[in-house]
Amino acid sequence: MKEIKQKDLLGCGVACTAAVLNISYQEALSLFREGKVKVAETGFYCRDIVEALRSAGLNYEYKHIKGVQKMEMHSRGTIVFLRKSNKYPAGHFLSRSENGWMDPWLNYPHKDIQAGFMLFSQYLKTPFPARVLNR
Repeated sequence: MKEIKQKDLLGCGVACTAAVLNISYQEALSLFREGKVKVAETGFYCRDIVEALRSAGLNYEYKHIKGVQKMEMHSRGTIVFLRKSNKYPAGHFLSRSENGWMDPWLNYPHKDIQAGFMLFSQYLKTPFPARVLNR
C-alpha cells in the first residue's frame, strides 16, 4: 500500500479507500455517491466507504468496536475511524498496511498536507476508534 494524501478537508475516507484499492485519490472519489459534494460539505460515513469498496469489487463491512480487538485491527486493508475529538473535530480515517497505519493527513492541521505511516500506538492518545471496516 502506498501513502495517499487527502486532497480535501473531509477527504480522509477517500484517501484510505484509494490506498486500499491502489488507485488515485480522484479515481477513489469517483466511486462515492455524491463524492464531490460530500468531500466539501459533510464528509463520509463508514457505510459510504463500504459502498465504494463494494462497487470496486471488495466485500467490506463495518462494525462498532469496544476496546482493542487486535485480530480485526491488524489485517492489511482494514480502515478505522477515529471518533470526533479535539484533535480531529470531524473524526479521521486511517488504513492498515504492511508498513503500519497510513494516515492521509499525518501533519494535521497543517495546510501543506502530508501522508505517511505510523504505529497505531501513537494514535491511542486520541479517543479509540469507534468503527472498523474490513473484509
